[in-house]
Amino acid sequence: MTQNSLIASSRGKMPIASVAAVMVLLALYVPIGLYLEAHFVPMDKTILNPPFARLAGNAFAIYKLPAPAPADTLDESRRSHVVLTEDGKLLGPSHSPHSDINTIGLGRYSYWSEAGRVPVVVFSTSDNSNPNSNGRVYRLLDPDAPYEAQLKH
Repeated sequence: MTQNSLIASSRGKMPIASVAAVMVLLALYVPIGLYLEAHFVPMDKTILNPPFARLAGNAFAIYKLPAPAPADTLDESRRSHVVLTEDGKLLGPSHSPHSDINTIGLGRYSYWSEAGRVPVVVFSTSDNSNPNSNGRVYRLLDPDAPYEAQLKH
């Protein structure tokens, strides 16, 4: 066979190996795509990621926070409107004194800032367990800001 006859006879035909490779890729692509679509979780900037710093007693703190909202201060002890959730359930009371968070715990928290410093969340879990190992998800939400905007910060 000449080179021209080989080219002419292979035109319009895909080699069996190429067809098999395409079928294998499709067979892998479709289930992987369906799995990823079902399990995709967009980045949620409202989630407070461990590690949480242990302060004392039941109190823990997190310093790396989503976009800052106005925090409580010495002059305005109830300024903050943020809410803290544990697995989607509201914790509280908010604006709690740090001594109560430490000694009583049970979900008390404070969103606090001192004279121009970066705000901090001082909190306790609902059952005074360690948030670094209890497997629960903690979110800091600002009811004054649209939720979608909080996700993007």
